[in-house]
Amino acid sequence: MPRKVEPKLAPRKAKPSRKAKLAASKIKTAAKSPPQRSRAQKTDAIDALMIAGAQALALPLEEAFKAGVKSNLQALLVHAALVDGFFLPDATEPAPVFRA
Repeated sequence: MPRKVEPKLAPRKAKPSRKAKLAASKIKTAAKSPPQRSRAQKTDAIDALMIAGAQALALPLEEAFKAGVKSNLQALLVHAALVDGFFLPDATEPAPVFRA
């Protein structure tokens, strides 16, 4: 009896695992550097924030005071970044309130 010859099948390609896909996407994301903002763009953003804040609070903002308001806003943003960057564990509780 003649022997049956089966056609050879191409080996299956292994699908990449979920972890491999995630690692590849992280590498692609890391390769793309965030766009660098120039000093003028940062200044424009702070100016826009200053104007929007004044409008939201319905405060008149005179030209003479814009430089002082801008420097105070920049200082507030620096301090806010420090507070935001401070890590607190989930088990941290607020201090008790003492009244005299």
